Amino acid sequence: MPEMPTYRSTYHHGNLRVALTEAALDLARRGGPHAVTVRGAARQVGVTPTAAYRHFAEVDELRSAAKDRALMSLSEAIDGALRQVGADADPGANADPVSGADPVTAAVARVRAVADGYIAFARGRPGLFAMACHGTVEAVKALMTARVAPSMEDLSASHPGLDFALWSSVHCLAVLGIGQDQPDASADAVLDAVLAWIAGS
Repeated sequence: MPEMPTYRSTYHHGNLRVALTEAALDLARRGGPHAVTVRGAARQVGVTPTAAYRHFAEVDELRSAAKDRALMSLSEAIDGALRQVGADADPGANADPVSGADPVTAAVARVRAVADGYIAFARGRPGLFAMACHGTVEAVKALMTARVAPSMEDLSASHPGLDFALWSSVHCLAVLGIGQDQPDASADAVLDAVLAWIAGS
């Protein structure tokens, strides 16, 4: 059994809360939200549970802090996928973010990048994905919706419910993809169909 990582080398007086949050994130990475406990985080950091409880009186507080960090990781993964298609270009610039593509094709590529980044994160880091979704999925929904909103405008997707239809499809595919080693061709086909529907709406 691999040795549990410890944070003793980086812990200094005054930043125990940060160290405990990092330990909680590591616990979540390996076992999801239910693996996160105050005692477990304290053990990894190398402090007593009593010291840990001074910063996190209840496990829900620690899980909330770990959820915030997991959401940050998911956000970074999606933003990285967007950068792959040049989505960090100035939306007001004359050049299309996807070189040589018409606006609709460019918008579809950006939305697809967000979806692919979301699904890849769930597949590759299931514990962190579960942590990001812990309690309620509203935060992951808001994160994804914010990143597709400009592209949805480019697609003239102004009908109520299209954002939710996209997110619910992507989220479902992400959950179904957890534990799979390879991308699922049927998931790609579903995404293609959903994006074609949105682009044609």
